[in-house]
Amino acid sequence: MDILDKLLEKFKNADDRQREELVYKEILIEIQEGIRRDGLWAKALVDAEGDKDKVEALYIKYRAQSLFDEINQYNSRSERKKRDEVRKKEELRQKEEFEKEEERRRNKEQAQKEKLRGWGVDSSEILKRFKKE
Repeated sequence: MDILDKLLEKFKNADDRQREELVYKEILIEIQEGIRRDGLWAKALVDAEGDKDKVEALYIKYRAQSLFDEINQYNSRSERKKRDEVRKKEELRQKEEFEKEEERRRNKEQAQKEKLRGWGVDSSEILKRFKKE
């Protein structure tokens, strides 16, 4: 399980302050395990302007922002997926409703034909006239 998955799982019951704390805790664990994002480390080195004491603090700051960005991006995709699912369900419901209405219309037309046939009338000619009007 990667860090993003861990955080998302822990975020389920956490408020904003707790989420921030969890992010920083996971970053500390990453650092202790020797995991480092080299691009962010390089940015921290540049921004620290040679002050080695500031490099790690800047790296943690940048890594936290990176994780928050990843989480927001994940949530955006997740929300988009939910909206797409809702839209697909609505389209399916509308299609089913349309098909039911078409079936009702065909049944009604068939009943009219049978009724006219019972009177000895050629229903196809009458129905064609009504459709033209």
